Amino acid sequence: MRLLLFGLLFASFVVVTAPLERYVTPYLRGALEPFGVSVEMNTLRLSLPAGIKATDLHVGTDQLSLELDSLYVSVLRSFAARGCDGASMDGKLTSSSVDLRVSDLDPSRCIKFGRLTLEGTFDGALSLSGVSPLRGEFGDEAEAHVELHTNGGTFGGYLPRSADNPAADVPLGEWEFQQVALDAAWREGKLEVREGKAQTDGVAWELLGAWLSRQNSDAREVHIDFRARVEKDSPRARALLGLMPKAGERAGGWRHYRVLGPLASMKLIGLQ
Repeated sequence: MRLLLFGLLFASFVVVTAPLERYVTPYLRGALEPFGVSVEMNTLRLSLPAGIKATDLHVGTDQLSLELDSLYVSVLRSFAARGCDGASMDGKLTSSSVDLRVSDLDPSRCIKFGRLTLEGTFDGALSLSGVSPLRGEFGDEAEAHVELHTNGGTFGGYLPRSADNPAADVPLGEWEFQQVALDAAWREGKLEVREGKAQTDGVAWELLGAWLSRQNSDAREVHIDFRARVEKDSPRARALLGLMPKAGERAGGWRHYRVLGPLASMKLIGLQ
C-alpha cells in the first residue's frame, strides 16, 4: 500500500513538473507560422487549481507583439494573465466567444504597435461573440464590444506611410494626451462608435467609425475614419496637425482622415 501511494505521489510530481514547453512550443510555432505569428515561452506547467501556466510568454508578428510574465488557462477555459509591470488581464473563452477585462495596463511595458509608442494606464473590457477563438476564425456575423478609458499618458513614434509621403513613415515626436475614452460595438463588419475621443496638446480627436471590405476570398481591407481639430491654438497643436496628411477644413474646424489598406500595409490619407 505504501509503495502504491509512493508511486502515485511520484507520478503526480512528474506530471506537475514536466517541461510541457518542450512539446507544446514546437506545435504552436508550426500552427501559427503560416499566419506570420511567432510564440516563445520559458516554462509551461500544470498548475492549480486545474489548468496550465506559461511564464515569460511572447506572442506576435513583425508589427504587433505582446509579452506577459505569466498566463494561466484553466480546464474551464477561463484565463488570467499578469505582466506589463502590474497589469491584470482576466477573461474566458468559449467555442464562440471571448470576454476580457483589463486593469492597470500600460501598453509601453509589454505591447508593440509597429513603430508607435503608447504610454499610460488603461482600464477596459472587450467581448467578442460569433467567433471561433480556438480556431482563429472571425466570421462575417461576429460582434464585438469594447470599452477603454485612461486619464492621460504619452504617445509618439512614427505614423504609417501617407499618401503625401508614400516613401517613408511620418515621425511624430512625443506628445501628451489628457484623456481617452472609447465605447464601441462591432456588428456586420462595421464599427458603431458611441464614444471615441482623445485630447492631446490642444488638439481634439474623434473616432467616427470603421469597417472591413473584402478584396478577394482571402484578404480584407481595413477602413478607419477619424477627425481632428485645434481647440487651443498653440505651436504644438499646429505642429501636431502639421504632421498629418493634408485634409480640407470642414464645419466646426474639423479635418477628416482615413486609415485604409490590408493590415500588413495600412496607409493614412487626408480627406477633403
